[in-house]
Amino acid sequence: MIVPGILKAFAVMLILVGSAYAADSQPTVRFQEKPGKLTITVAGRPVATYVYVDDKIPRPYFAHVHGPGGVQLTRNFPPIEGQDRTDHATMHPGIWMAFGDLDGTDIWRNKGRVVHERFLDPPSDGPGRGVFAVRNRYETADGELICHETCQRTFLVRPYGYLLLWDSTFSADREFYFGDQEEMGLGLRVTTPISVQEGGTMLDSQGRRNGQEIWGNAADWCDYSGTVDGRRAGLTVLCYPDNFRRCWMHARDYGFIAANPFGRKAFRKGELSKVVVKPGESLRLRYGILLHAGEDDSGPDLKAAYADYVQLAGLRAGGLQAADDVPYLKYADPEIVGVIQRALHSSACMVDFNKEPSLPAIYSYRAADVESLRRGFTAPPREAGPWVYWMFFENVMAKEEITRELEEMLARPLAPGKRGWPKGKRRTQQ
Repeated sequence: MIVPGILKAFAVMLILVGSAYAADSQPTVRFQEKPGKLTITVAGRPVATYVYVDDKIPRPYFAHVHGPGGVQLTRNFPPIEGQDRTDHATMHPGIWMAFGDLDGTDIWRNKGRVVHERFLDPPSDGPGRGVFAVRNRYETADGELICHETCQRTFLVRPYGYLLLWDSTFSADREFYFGDQEEMGLGLRVTTPISVQEGGTMLDSQGRRNGQEIWGNAADWCDYSGTVDGRRAGLTVLCYPDNFRRCWMHARDYGFIAANPFGRKAFRKGELSKVVVKPGESLRLRYGILLHAGEDDSGPDLKAAYADYVQLAGLRAGGLQAADDVPYLKYADPEIVGVIQRALHSSACMVDFNKEPSLPAIYSYRAADVESLRRGFTAPPREAGPWVYWMFFENVMAKEEITRELEEMLARPLAPGKRGWPKGKRRTQQ
């Protein structure tokens, strides 16, 4: 008799095998740790530098960002006189998150500071993905605590380019708020040659183009790209649809975009916004940044890239394969798929289905336990084995046959206590 549990277990094993092959075929994402920074590479090529200790910029950021093929995507840092516009030199280092009004403190203009407290999950290399998680402390200029941020950052190799998943949660033991300004949220500054002023183009999910049309309007994504050495290259900011509010785009033709869900009045879309976070509550912000550079002057399919991002950010933790990449995925129980793929492709994670059954919540988990889970699937303990019914017929009850069948069952990897026969009237041999 084949039971649903056995089918699920079989589907899981298929997923494990398919996922392993898919992951092994991907170029490796690696982190090199240096004092106060991480250098990220893909297949040996530099992709970005994550800086979390800097005397001039008191908040973490990504600088020196490159796309596939080594194409530079963010402005030189620091900007080079005569080659770059030198405005906002210490405010626009590459890719960053900051807030012009966080409980009255201007983190964006470096009037407060964001202190890196520790790595919650240390940088973890992997084929097709790399991930780390940090805990940051937001402070006033006088060093008073405003709130904490826990943030997971994941680099993925995807069909459309490199994808940076950004997942931040803010909380505190005291009440604090996010104010209403243009300069709030996730920001990026593109390399000078692809700015609109130098011939590049901005395009948002609604088909609007460049700063005059895009500024102050809500969109699911906004791309900033241009042609570099005959290749269409750029950065696309992707907003997760379940953020507390859609993002308005603070878009400038000189090479800047910020995805901002806070500046309602600043963007002339309504009354003054004040997002209050009380003790025991939290505010979560999720974004993606696509780093793309094609082989020619044609860019990626941005609608498809956004759909890919939403699937990865919403149903999986960092570095997972898209559904179409994993054989047999659509035939398996979706909850099992989520558990196994998180264990395989995240550096460290676990799932709690009780919190949000349709969209499992992700929590940090020790990498050693994930390795234990891997071993459990390749060599499961006996108690995790399948169970069977032992069916027999009247007039076929010889002691020797019963003994032989019981011995064969004991020799199989069946779970203890999982053997039996239907109770009630026995079937009669026909």
